[in-house]
Parts: sequence; C-alpha cells; structure tokens
Amino acid sequence: MKPLILTAALLLSSIFVYGQQERAEVMEAQRVAFITKQLDLTSEESAKFWPVYNAYQKELDQIKGREGKQGRKGQKGHRMRKGETDTMTEAEAEVQLAKMLAVGQKELDLKSKLIRDLKGVIPATKIVKLKQADRGFKKKLLQNIAKRRGNGKDMPARKGDGEGN
Repeated sequence: MKPLILTAALLLSSIFVYGQQERAEVMEAQRVAFITKQLDLTSEESAKFWPVYNAYQKELDQIKGREGKQGRKGQKGHRMRKGETDTMTEAEAEVQLAKMLAVGQKELDLKSKLIRDLKGVIPATKIVKLKQADRGFKKKLLQNIAKRRGNGKDMPARKGDGEGN
C-alpha cells in the first residue's frame, strides 16, 4: 500500500511542477511578444536583442536574489521585518545602509552594461522605450493575476507604461 501512495504522491508532485514550468514558459513567451511589439523590433534586431536582454535579466535576478536578500537581512540572518528597525542600533543601521548601497550599485553597474551592450544591437530610441515596455508588461501581468483572483479591478494606468505606443 505504501508504494502505491508514494507513487501517487510523486505523480501528483511532478504534475504540479510541470504545470508551474509550463506557466513560466507561457509567461516568458508573452513577455517576449509584448516587449518585441512595444519596441517594434525587426526579426534581425530581435535575434540580437533577446540573448543580451536575457543575460541581463539572469544577472539581475542573481543580484536581487542573493545579494539583495543579504542586503535586507538583519544580523540574525533573516529578513528585516517592520518593527525590527525600531530596535536596530546605529551601527546595525550603518551596516544595512552599506549593504543596500552595494546592491544598488551592482544593479546600476549592470544596467549601464546592458545599455552599452544594446547600443550595438538596437537604436537608442528603442533602448529608451525598453523600460516602459518592461513596466507595461509587469502591469499587464499584475492585472491578469488580479482578474484571475476575482478582484476584477483594473489597475489605474500610469503614464509611460508602454501601452498604446
């Protein structure tokens, strides 16, 4: 009986993981299509743009994932929660500020590298539109999530979200 339960549990967990992976792939395809359309990339530009941008995103995720968490952690090795800053000493606050600045500087350095790398791939006007397109996709994604959860409320449009360009 135990092997049957174990097999069923493994099957269900693999279906769950597959479903999550499939959703991530669909979302990535939607992101590529949205940004490609917003930037009006030609097929030649797109072929050169996406490897550069994907590498940037991967590095940014690493910075925000690893160093970003460390930069927001307290001395005890957990994320700073509201109220914990009230009991923080001045020395601990100085350490937190230094960590925050270091992560921010890494993000800025990475963004500068992205711009340098993209200048040889797409025109500067399209590089400028990239931030709006990325923000527009995230907004659209959040709206879709809200609708699925039953909120159904549209998020208010913000100027420069990349919609209707």
